[in-house]
Amino acid sequence: MLPSRVRALLLGAGAVQTAVAVVLLLSPQTMIDIWPWDLTPLTAQVLGGWFALPGVTALMMGIDGRGSAIHITLRSQAIGLALILLAAARSWSEFDTSNELSYVFVVGLGLLLLGLVALEVHLLSLKHRHDA
Repeated sequence: MLPSRVRALLLGAGAVQTAVAVVLLLSPQTMIDIWPWDLTPLTAQVLGGWFALPGVTALMMGIDGRGSAIHITLRSQAIGLALILLAAARSWSEFDTSNELSYVFVVGLGLLLLGLVALEVHLLSLKHRHDA
């Protein structure tokens, strides 16, 4: 089982991402007004779908709690986050750098990626100790 602290972090991150997704989907104008790059109502809702996937995935990993059950999901989440961060770096000129949410977005995703990689390394070390 994952440590309770790790499960709590997954649940917290998943809840935040899912909440952002819900607002993007149901009230796109709310997010358009504060989002760090230009959005239309439709692109806000599409973005909501993209936020929903990792949010619900993190919630499910936290709820399930079995390290053995999340390896593939954990790796796919990490790859997805790495690609989003690469896209953000490539399109940084599209971000409103006077909006602090630009930095919250990038730093938050970066920290989430580091956390997922650290969790994967931890789970692999536990597996190797168990197999030895």
